[in-house]
Amino acid sequence: MPDSSRSADAVYLDGAASTPLHPRAAAATERALEQFGDPRSPNRPGREAQATLERSLATVAAALGADQDEVHPATSGSHANALAVLGTASATSGRILVSALEHGSVTDAALASGLDVVEIPCHEDGRIDVDRFAAEVSRPGTVLASVHHGSPDLGTMQPVAECARIAREADVRFHTDACQSASSLPLDAAALGVDLLTVSSHKAYGPPGAAVLFARRGIRIDPFLRGVARPGPAAPSPNVPALAGMAAALLALGPEIADLAGRLWSLSARLRSGLDDTESGLRVLGHPTHRVPHLVSVGVSGVDRETLFMTLEDRGLLVGEARAQALARSGLAAPGDVVVRLGLTRENTDADVDRVLEILPEVARRLRGIGKRAEVGFGSGDGRA
Repeated sequence: MPDSSRSADAVYLDGAASTPLHPRAAAATERALEQFGDPRSPNRPGREAQATLERSLATVAAALGADQDEVHPATSGSHANALAVLGTASATSGRILVSALEHGSVTDAALASGLDVVEIPCHEDGRIDVDRFAAEVSRPGTVLASVHHGSPDLGTMQPVAECARIAREADVRFHTDACQSASSLPLDAAALGVDLLTVSSHKAYGPPGAAVLFARRGIRIDPFLRGVARPGPAAPSPNVPALAGMAAALLALGPEIADLAGRLWSLSARLRSGLDDTESGLRVLGHPTHRVPHLVSVGVSGVDRETLFMTLEDRGLLVGEARAQALARSGLAAPGDVVVRLGLTRENTDADVDRVLEILPEVARRLRGIGKRAEVGFGSGDGRA
């Protein structure tokens, strides 16, 4: 039976997975949906669709500090990450470096390449071991290194510019997955010094179905994803409406992103301060300052995963989940913990944070108490629950 304290107005806190559609992105997507032409066709509808596509890519490129010919459309962040790894790593032997907390699409693509994959560990705050990275990237045979910009599990930001410089000095191509950063931080691919950079639309207030891969001029992109079987004689047709929406979202975010970052930083700082609660079995994870402004991950001990998320939703908190097992393997979360991921968006307020601080510790305490009572009952040997 639903909890009587449930609010009719649930608070959405899964912005790390997907953000609400920006009104300007919705309008741009709707306009582009009226263009049914294929941008590769020579007729008028095709030319109109091609013009929309080119304008959209030019806008996205400008938002990333790049030129239009340096951005390549994809259908998702995972697709763009696969393009970065499999679409550019043409070597038949060698090594690819990834951080221990890369998004699964990066690690999976590296494994699919047939090359040796080396994971670089992170410190207990989630920051990559730069000394280890420098030692590994300089080893002969290393052809690509990938280190995310902002962790999708912790929010911790990596020293991407430093890693890119180290890789460049070793003549190793460098990729960063910036899907978790674009919604709350300005990005400049040239200033970061990266060769490849991924951004996803639906994580930055655009519609799903679009992403881009920045590839420094001179890097050839193989749309067939070398090493992975793909049917068909040509690259996939770009999703013009979604790319138009993505461009509109990034364009709208540009003037407001500094203020947005400051506001989200203040909200997330309140969450970090208020949720570090030993009595409730809560532990805030990740680096306290080197982090994206909008994401807070909290380890919860002694609770059942499914019950926790169902109870939080019943109480009006729509939260996300980080990869607890991956974090535990890296020593960043305790084994058996459930990791609640709170992803703030431009629509969240102080009142939303107040609700989280009121509800999450109370729910965790209650569920931990139930778990302890169940352990006592099962351990008594009298058959009673």
